[in-house]
Amino acid sequence: MLITCPTSAILAGVKACAPAISGKPAMPILAGVLITAGDESDVIVLRGFDYEAEVTTRVNARVEDAGVALVSHRLLSQILAVVGAATVTLATGDGRLTVNAGKAVWRLPLMTADAFPASPGPLPTVGTVNAQAFMDAVERVAPAASDKVSIDIPLHAIHLGFGDTLDIVATDKYRLHTALLPWERAGTDGPQFVLTPAAKLLAVTRGLAGDTVTLGASDSRLSLTDGTTTVTTALSASRGGGWVAWRPLFDGINPDTGVTYVFDRDDLTTAIKQAVTVADVTDTGARHLLLTVTTDELLVRAVSAHSGDSAVPCPLTDYTGTEPLEWVVSADFLLAAVAAADVDPIQFTQKSAKAPVGIGAPKQPATQIAMPIRKAV
Repeated sequence: MLITCPTSAILAGVKACAPAISGKPAMPILAGVLITAGDESDVIVLRGFDYEAEVTTRVNARVEDAGVALVSHRLLSQILAVVGAATVTLATGDGRLTVNAGKAVWRLPLMTADAFPASPGPLPTVGTVNAQAFMDAVERVAPAASDKVSIDIPLHAIHLGFGDTLDIVATDKYRLHTALLPWERAGTDGPQFVLTPAAKLLAVTRGLAGDTVTLGASDSRLSLTDGTTTVTTALSASRGGGWVAWRPLFDGINPDTGVTYVFDRDDLTTAIKQAVTVADVTDTGARHLLLTVTTDELLVRAVSAHSGDSAVPCPLTDYTGTEPLEWVVSADFLLAAVAAADVDPIQFTQKSAKAPVGIGAPKQPATQIAMPIRKAV
């Protein structure tokens, strides 16, 4: 194999493979990136694989001699990151991959490419969605997923629903984040939804580019393709075959049976961040805030046995209640829910101090849920 390509391009390709490179691989070869040259004119293909995820990406290059090389992903990425030359040449020979950049030379041992697992192949397409909207939605929704892996109901997973909208949903039973995206559905065949680990989905989506993402799905895998890179990740399975019935959870959050209050999103975020500075950290890592809602303001407070207390007002633009409303919440959960709503101004809807809080756009159905803490600060 002999290829020459822009250093920035192949470095980006190697980085894109990172989500499929295991830190503790079951086999040493799974710590490698597979480079294939010659299957396509003026293109090399990079591939990472670890059974939980697979990444395949294409990089423009001048291919002078076709071939295949499997080398350490860690070493190759470290070398390419410090290369000073605009282009880099990669050549195989004598069991080594030689990397030439200007006068600098590195020689890396090759691993056995023939033993590298074959690709499972493409998945049936379920639809296409705007790439940036999809990546933003995953970033906003993912914080609501549990950090504890469960088998019965995998709350560590993100639910992707394939309906009239692409539903991106996560919950850990203490909050619920949703993003319902417009998309082009390819058909009704295949699964109606998939569950994929939130941490893995976050990692693989950050490497996507292009204008649109094509989603493919089977009973065990999800694939994301942006035209240059294809990422495939394993799915989570729930023991009962289902997941949380999340839509009915919004039925009890109705402005007609509760109160609503509206404020500027930045004002609320600032008040939370200012007040929480003195909050004690619980054994679970939570920081609690006491929120008091009156006619014209939301007072955000924190009380600590060691650090004093705080009280930061946030002005309201509308309040439909007649009596003050006081409730306790995790500061980090509330900040994440406000960010996930992605609207300004923002409206809270609530029946009582212990009832779930709906968060969303004014005079619109709530899109996020935050659960109050049923104890005093």
